[in-house]
Amino acid sequence: MRTLVLSLVVVFSLTELMQDTSGSPRRYRRCQEGQSYTVPRGIEPGSPIQVVAKAVTSANQQTYVRKDVSVLSQAEIDALRKGVEVMKARDAKDKTSWLYQANIHGTTDDPLLEGWAQCQHGSYFFFSWHRMYLYYFERILRKASGDPNLALPYWNWSLPSQRALPAIFRMPADPDTNSLFVAERNQSTGNQDGINDGAELPGPATSYAAAFARTNFFSSPGSGLSFGGQQIPGPEHQIRPHGKLESQPHDILHGLIGGDGWMGDPDFAARDPIFWLHHANIDRLWKRWLDQGGRQNPLTDKVWMTTKFSFFDEDGNKVELAGKDILDTVAQLGYRYDDDPPPNIVALIGHQNPAREVAVNKPKILFRLEKKGELGLQQSTVPVPLSKELLTNVRSAISEKKTLILAVDDIRFEKNPGVYYEVYLNLPEKTEPDPHSIFHIGNLGFFSRKAHAPKGHKVAFDITQAVQALQKANAWNDKELKVSFVMRGLIPPKGKRALHKEGKRAEFSGISLSVQ
Repeated sequence: MRTLVLSLVVVFSLTELMQDTSGSPRRYRRCQEGQSYTVPRGIEPGSPIQVVAKAVTSANQQTYVRKDVSVLSQAEIDALRKGVEVMKARDAKDKTSWLYQANIHGTTDDPLLEGWAQCQHGSYFFFSWHRMYLYYFERILRKASGDPNLALPYWNWSLPSQRALPAIFRMPADPDTNSLFVAERNQSTGNQDGINDGAELPGPATSYAAAFARTNFFSSPGSGLSFGGQQIPGPEHQIRPHGKLESQPHDILHGLIGGDGWMGDPDFAARDPIFWLHHANIDRLWKRWLDQGGRQNPLTDKVWMTTKFSFFDEDGNKVELAGKDILDTVAQLGYRYDDDPPPNIVALIGHQNPAREVAVNKPKILFRLEKKGELGLQQSTVPVPLSKELLTNVRSAISEKKTLILAVDDIRFEKNPGVYYEVYLNLPEKTEPDPHSIFHIGNLGFFSRKAHAPKGHKVAFDITQAVQALQKANAWNDKELKVSFVMRGLIPPKGKRALHKEGKRAEFSGISLSVQ
């Protein structure tokens, strides 16, 4: 029997909520119920909010709660380890085995078996495909663990207290006794004090502020200036450019965690157990982005809504899902995150007038500097001359409220270096690089399918606000732009220091300016 549960619409102000200052993100407690509720970032107490108790059909189906890995009980950790261990022990051709599931994301194995190498990177399918992928993996893991309540945890690396790889993934450091441990991770601090030894992710690398500032889910073909990626006519396995959240923190952290090991390469990333917690957090951030208000999924885009992707369930049966099937994780997929609104409650913050699903125009190239550059240990700067015509175009773009884009073109590397580069515009000499300054325009990472492919990849930055800020601060130069690259890596464990070696990590063939 299916039960229809209906509740009344309740409208109240956040001033009616009492703040719990125990941590971040902010949690508020409804006085009359004593129930915690996480208020999305950017929404302040006193802002009008409409909370609607959603009509839900239920068949007594359990809703699994995906928890922050830092709060798992020992029993939950044991179940997680057992599930991974059982999956790893299965024959590689078993569709519910660890290797088979990992190869669905990507692989260099030949021949390709059914369902392998189909991950969606670099398009607006990125979020939906990975949600489907995690959903069926979680079901397989649950059955393998023998724990009917197991849910996939997430790694909330944005919190300062959780910047190190969760201890259960690195201790004990023996794959025979700890199924969550793999040696194929980043040791790029140069003195063997890498991610498995307690090195931490740099705080700026975990930031999703630039992605959350985007209100459009998708952008036009060839543009990554959106939260979710470029619109394409159909599925494509690993293309460019990447959307804003995929670029950072997703890509940057893949490289920092994996280096030239598994997590640093899309063809091997899912072999590392931490992959699944990393992507659970990415999936969680998709929900938190929607909570900001004025944002929505591409509900009227027929391709996104109806394109089907194939996976395998816990019994090895082939199954299919489309975008329309994964919009509501509770009602459709039976899971929620521990910082979601309470069950059956949907917070509609600004959804009364949601953002339009507008894809911005394709970028128009204004200028391309054909000049090879190297990225190494030391800070490097590339001057970009501004002709009168180019300067006029830049000024016109600003006055017409268009978007200026600076791109680093044709980036090539032999292996993922396990670092990333902060990119600055007109950084003054002898000025300490600061990612919070007006000179910082973004970060460049190396999570790409083929490290030494015939054609390198491009990373683009929206420099519109940076140019305006530089002009206002009298730090603009009408004759040239100076693009600087500063290498950053893992933060060594306390008491240790990074000993990075000199040498080239990557190279690029030029820098271009476009308008959109």
